[in-house]
Amino acid sequence: FTVDTQKMSLAKTPPELHEAFESINEQDNNLPFVKLRGEKEMTFNTQMSVQLRDMDSNNHVNNVKSVEILLDYVPKNAEFNEIQITYRKELHKEDTIKICTKPTEDSFLAELQNQNNETCVILKTTKTDC
Repeated sequence: FTVDTQKMSLAKTPPELHEAFESINEQDNNLPFVKLRGEKEMTFNTQMSVQLRDMDSNNHVNNVKSVEILLDYVPKNAEFNEIQITYRKELHKEDTIKICTKPTEDSFLAELQNQNNETCVILKTTKTDC
């Protein structure tokens, strides 16, 4: 992927970069690239302030810490063998984050939102046939 450092977001990778480097795609690893979307009517669980211990060297909330926070809200009796995560926006020190969840028929969704109600991290657990 390519990052547009002006907009601080993902950008389309120019074709010349694809040609210059070996690329890994869905067919190479048999794993689909999934981009989760936020859901409407999620249940607000709680909010918390980002702490220094949550930060990485880029002054954003560490990706693993985001997942740990969200996994705390997955029901204890939930059966799943797959986790999908989409990171949409970084969270910073002293941000207030909201944890929202939504059980569905075959999965469980949890997301971190910033104080502007923007979805920053989405986690989906699913029980699949192995």
